[in-house]
Amino acid sequence: MKKIYILLFIVSILTAFCTTDKSAPIEVMTLNMRYDNPHDGQNAWTYRAERIAETIELSDVDILSAQELLHNQLVDLRNLLPDYIPIGVGRDDGRTKGEYAPLFILKTRFKVLRSGHFWISPTPEKPGSIGWDAACPRIATWAVLGDKHTNRNIFVINAHLDNAGTLARTNGINLLLTKSKQLSNGLPIILTGDFNTPDAPRLIHNAVSSSDTAVTLYNTRTRARQTAGPDWTFHDFGQLPEDRRPTLDYIFVSPEFNTLDNCTIVDHEGNYLSDHAAVLSSIELTN
Repeated sequence: MKKIYILLFIVSILTAFCTTDKSAPIEVMTLNMRYDNPHDGQNAWTYRAERIAETIELSDVDILSAQELLHNQLVDLRNLLPDYIPIGVGRDDGRTKGEYAPLFILKTRFKVLRSGHFWISPTPEKPGSIGWDAACPRIATWAVLGDKHTNRNIFVINAHLDNAGTLARTNGINLLLTKSKQLSNGLPIILTGDFNTPDAPRLIHNAVSSSDTAVTLYNTRTRARQTAGPDWTFHDFGQLPEDRRPTLDYIFVSPEFNTLDNCTIVDHEGNYLSDHAAVLSSIELTN
């Protein structure tokens, strides 16, 4: 597992030397951090929180998207990462109850110009609403960011799709793309999250092909100039055999972005970050 982290360091060094404008690349990370479950033993949140924060800082993350955080976990990360602005609400009541799908924005890199959230359901403005055949409420968090380095604005959205409902995932992706087009108002788009299916790239392609209300997005891993780490993201704290580990976590970007690097990070100094791996992409806006 340490080899993955070493690869991340090598990739970051290569990027620093190969990029002509060092201020332009944006480091985006998505990580399902696993809800605070004391029955996780040595993998419980209390043991993982600091290693997650250290990984984020060492990776120079500009935009962090997380999934499955409870309110106490959000507070912990807010305290551990004082240089980041947290954005998000609990999915059960639109306040603090239930899991969050939050964004954390690096203050020195971005200004938060606008932000909000909606539920992944036929009634997206209704707090706690459940969509289609989903097992529970699901929420998306979005923000319009002003880049202090380039003076350009971008749109970022983070979501956690349902684990049980096939229709909820398909319709959820359609909703995310439609909302992204509406809320971004033509800005470059970054879509991150735990999509709970390896079919997310295909579902996005189908949604774009069948609707004029969707936006075109690309998987950063397949577009990256160089990649590091495994091609799976869910490992259940290492319990799942490697040949059965699926990719559930993705970063998608609109055509205005180039992807420089993509890295999958499983652990920190030999200890798991979560039951999912983190996905880190270095992206930059084209002209």
